[in-house]
Amino acid sequence: MATLIPTIAHSLIYLDVDVCLHQDGTARVTEKRTCMIGDDGTEGFITMLNMGNIGIYDLKVKDEQGVEFLCEEGNWNTNRNRREKTCRCGIHQINGGVELCWGIGSAGMRTYEISYTLTNFVKAYTDYDGFNHSFYEADNTPAQAASLTIRLEGDSLHIPTSRVWAFGFTGRVMLANGKMSVAASEPLKEGGSMIVMCQFDKGIFTPAANGEGTFAEVRHKAFEGSDYQEELYCERYEDSIPLSGTPTSLMGGYGFTGENNASLGEQASDTLSDLMDNSWFIGFIIFIVFIVYMMFKGHDWGGGSSSGGYSGGSRGSSSRSASNRSSGWGGSSSSRGGGGHSGGGGSGFR
Repeated sequence: MATLIPTIAHSLIYLDVDVCLHQDGTARVTEKRTCMIGDDGTEGFITMLNMGNIGIYDLKVKDEQGVEFLCEEGNWNTNRNRREKTCRCGIHQINGGVELCWGIGSAGMRTYEISYTLTNFVKAYTDYDGFNHSFYEADNTPAQAASLTIRLEGDSLHIPTSRVWAFGFTGRVMLANGKMSVAASEPLKEGGSMIVMCQFDKGIFTPAANGEGTFAEVRHKAFEGSDYQEELYCERYEDSIPLSGTPTSLMGGYGFTGENNASLGEQASDTLSDLMDNSWFIGFIIFIVFIVYMMFKGHDWGGGSSSGGYSGGSRGSSSRSASNRSSGWGGSSSSRGGGGHSGGGGSGFR
């Protein structure tokens, strides 16, 4: 009797997304997907829906050996075998959006670099400029690890003129060193996503496209059902500016678990304000005592969970306190919310 040899399933081991924003609101997105490619299927795909007036151009794909794929003109033909699609890519028009497609080629450990341009990405609203976009939506092969960076071409993004929130996964967000960083702290689940919303003060961009209404309305819709609280954000952070030189871990969440992040930031800011009139040595000693005290209370370094900052106790109380980190400067993402975004629709292999 012949022995059946099981086929290797596809898996997305690591997803790394780089988003370069241009002055006119255009974004150049580069995705690196490190994958284990199995024996079945013919192509990888990224579905984009709800794009409105966002245009998608200049698709490029290359593999781990630097081989650039031929980008086919016209509508990508999905009805071909694996050999016919190898080293080729294209855009497949579908109902309500498009799919970015490429041939997966030979089986084994592979890395695909997929880059494309999104026009009219950052839009001008009456109060702010910004976007709310799903850069990744897991389909049949959820990413085991994922990270995303947003940067401004030729310049830096700064606190407090730029703010970032993330939805759809367990992880953390932060704004540091002139760029925004988003990272998942555990493997994504099927149906999970990486939605990122950014808000910018006027003057950073000169967007070519206008958004409808205010960005506050976009933010409010995205916060619905999430771990963030719109009311808390508006009351405590809309016009606040962090103290110069305040450590990131005391500035809205990064460095602590999700629980009570903003209240920790407020306490730390008040404490540091009082210490400004005293000697550096006294301030340093009190700061160390504060950190030791928080460690004994069960907080740990390394960011919080996005599912409400749960670290013991009832889920409801943890979820509410975790919402306090909604300053947009740093802290945990939200495993829920993000409504009203562009993009998304599925990503995987077939």
